[in-house]
Amino acid sequence: MGWRALTSEMERVSSPVNENLICDGCQSKQLKTPLYKCKICPNFNFCSSCYKSGRVHMHELYLVKERDSCLTNSVPGFIDDWRRCVKNLTVSSRENMAHRLTDGSNYFWQSFGKQGKHWIRLEMQADILVHHLHMKVDPSDSSYMPSLIVVSGGPSFSSMKELSTIHVGQNDTTVHLLCEQSEYYQFIEIAIRQCRSGGIDCRIHGLNILGRRKTEADDTINFQYLASDEDLECDNETAISNGRKWSTGEMLKKLETKVYVWGLNDKDQLGGLRGSKIKLPAFSETLSALKPITISGGSKSLFIISQDGKVYACGEGTNGRLGLGHSNNVSFPRQIYSLSQFVIRKIAVHSGGRHALALTIDGKVFSWGEGDDGKLGHGNRMTYEKPRLILALKSKRIRDIACGSAHSAAISSSGELYTWGLGDYGRLGHGDLVTQTKPKMVMAFAGKRVKQVSCGSRDAQTLALTDDDMVYSWGDGDFGKLGRGGSEGCRVPENIESLNGLGVIHVECGAQFSLALTNSGQVWTWGKGDYFRLGHGEESHVRRPQLIESLRDKKIIHVAVGALHCLAVTDSGQVYAWGDNDHGQQGNGTTTVNRKPALVQGLDDVKITRVACGSSHSIAWTTVEVQTPRLLDPVLFPAPRDPLGALSLGKNDSSLPDELDATSSNKTCFPCSKETTRPSLTKIVLSLNIDLSRQQALHNILLAMQIHLAREAVISAFLPHTDVIDDLTLNVEKERSVSPKFDEGLELMKLSLSRNNKYSFVTKGSKTPSEDEGNQSREMFTINSLSSSGSLSSKVSPTAASVLAATLSSCEQVCSENAEPNSDVDEFTNLLSSDDARVLVDLLKLAVAGRMTDKAKDVISSVLLNMSKT
Repeated sequence: MGWRALTSEMERVSSPVNENLICDGCQSKQLKTPLYKCKICPNFNFCSSCYKSGRVHMHELYLVKERDSCLTNSVPGFIDDWRRCVKNLTVSSRENMAHRLTDGSNYFWQSFGKQGKHWIRLEMQADILVHHLHMKVDPSDSSYMPSLIVVSGGPSFSSMKELSTIHVGQNDTTVHLLCEQSEYYQFIEIAIRQCRSGGIDCRIHGLNILGRRKTEADDTINFQYLASDEDLECDNETAISNGRKWSTGEMLKKLETKVYVWGLNDKDQLGGLRGSKIKLPAFSETLSALKPITISGGSKSLFIISQDGKVYACGEGTNGRLGLGHSNNVSFPRQIYSLSQFVIRKIAVHSGGRHALALTIDGKVFSWGEGDDGKLGHGNRMTYEKPRLILALKSKRIRDIACGSAHSAAISSSGELYTWGLGDYGRLGHGDLVTQTKPKMVMAFAGKRVKQVSCGSRDAQTLALTDDDMVYSWGDGDFGKLGRGGSEGCRVPENIESLNGLGVIHVECGAQFSLALTNSGQVWTWGKGDYFRLGHGEESHVRRPQLIESLRDKKIIHVAVGALHCLAVTDSGQVYAWGDNDHGQQGNGTTTVNRKPALVQGLDDVKITRVACGSSHSIAWTTVEVQTPRLLDPVLFPAPRDPLGALSLGKNDSSLPDELDATSSNKTCFPCSKETTRPSLTKIVLSLNIDLSRQQALHNILLAMQIHLAREAVISAFLPHTDVIDDLTLNVEKERSVSPKFDEGLELMKLSLSRNNKYSFVTKGSKTPSEDEGNQSREMFTINSLSSSGSLSSKVSPTAASVLAATLSSCEQVCSENAEPNSDVDEFTNLLSSDDARVLVDLLKLAVAGRMTDKAKDVISSVLLNMSKT
């Protein structure tokens, strides 16, 4: 029997089929309710069958019974309303079309402007975290479809950090930009760097966001359980931002050092200037404010050493070449905080290289960047994003360093030359083609003293200058760049005879060419001649050193070599440039090449004293005499910080010296965050979501405790040999009165110290060169040669032996049997060497900073004073 009714009597019923949803388990379309959605992933769905069959998803699922609730993506606890998440939206061009990104229409926003300069910027509502942000694109847009997108976030558009880089697939229609952000970013920038098929403008068909309100748990997750370099960086940036903004005219008058830059700037290698090509010298307020004494240009990078020995870097960060701990590009110079405890004397980086070396004032060498061919000198081919000490040179006192594109070199204070890296073409000078992953001495210079070295790029050559002003060359000989009249290479150093007697004081290696500067101010070049890189007015190759005639009547005091261009400074402060000029690196206002040295424009009123070249950028600056003040008191830290982990040990500001506390504002700075109360260390560790992260955190905490206890043990070992009296001494006296065996134990220790036993220390679990990665901070001291019945270990407790082992050095550092100890100093102090004194000075720095026990400063000072008497 049929049922009939009027149309007006019918009502609409929701269909249980969801045509736009797909099951992520069985891939079936047109899902029917009920279905299951993920509480975290907004686009994840399970049909009833998949859910009941036991399929697993990483997050918790919830049941959706009604069609409408499913389609609105109303995940509990999340906000899908654009206006409740985003306060403001701006675009790089065509602002009148920006509304199409969020109105849900079928239209799109199309940019207009230069390639790679398109962006969409979001200002988020207060305390709204981005849980999911995605973009809609259309593959049918062809060259208008984005192919590379970079998303950045921060407290302002001028101080942002990169959050994600997305390579868009050819058939993608949805691009996931951000997911599950636990940190609040007030401003977010979506930069479209590239489009398909080299397209210039882009089309975006929509933006969707799912946000959530920030909770206390999010704050806990964002706290670091270890002190970070970013804390110091935050202070530095805050200080700069709070300072007065000077006009260019005021800055020129105020600053003693003035820096000018020009050339290629596509990776911001010029330190914050706008524009991809700067064709005339531009005054850099940013670089000048750093008071540089040395500037070095690399492959699209720049390094600055300030007057106080600090290092700053900017430009391209690929392979960690900037040494900042990441591989991101950096627009403004940032300090390399890994080197902040050292006074840096020189940075070596080649215009065609992707790694760098740093030389400290006390002869230590650090390296970082791309590790191919073992050019970092760590015994492997690993890439390091932060500076790492080259252990093979630790026992040498290095006076000079150099980098090529695939090899490196260093000169010791005794004039010995060490090279390492790629061995092709014999560029290392060892007589073979073997690649060396650790520094190896060049035996050809035995009996000679090398005072300067330079390394080339590509099919590289190497030049060295000895103390008798003789120049040696070796490696690849193409285009005559070895300077001996032919194109033959050699595997060992050979003298360039035509330069003998000219008084060469400096040598440089460029890309397939070489340069020498004499004490009379003349410049000689040889090698490949295209791009007019030799400065002789023609592109023919020169196989022997040839004087640059146009500079004959000038006295050149400083030179610099880039990939294909050169700079020279006269004694009157004028700068000359020649060679390639594709990116304006000649500073003549055009991209026309200088066939011969030509005066750099725009520097008429400035007396330049130093120049530097990067791959295709140039730098010139003035220098001033830096007078080092006589410091009678220790230099105090500006704020009570402990990058070595005092906070992780629960040490608060009250334990720091009064003078340090007086300079502090009694607040803890966390990068890019508002002032807030720091949760307990336990709460921070427990907030970590991954078990492995918790285990690593616990390991680091235990390691910090070991360091803390080791410092206390060293002070305890030294205390009986000083005149310092504290609670520990009183406890000793108390112990003496209680235990009759205490005096016997002291006598045994004195007896053992008076005998010239051979002590040594090794690193526990010390490894072969292929195994020594990443564990240097976990060194533990043990005693190797005290197993006999007459040894110290048989007469004192293991604890005392450990303290002594941690205090003493290797057997070579212990005074010899024939040495006569100073009668005014006890036996213990007589055992210490100059190397031990250096370690004690480092400990004294920690003590001054309040990172050791209360009496540590007095104890270490007393020991050092006693050592000065020996």
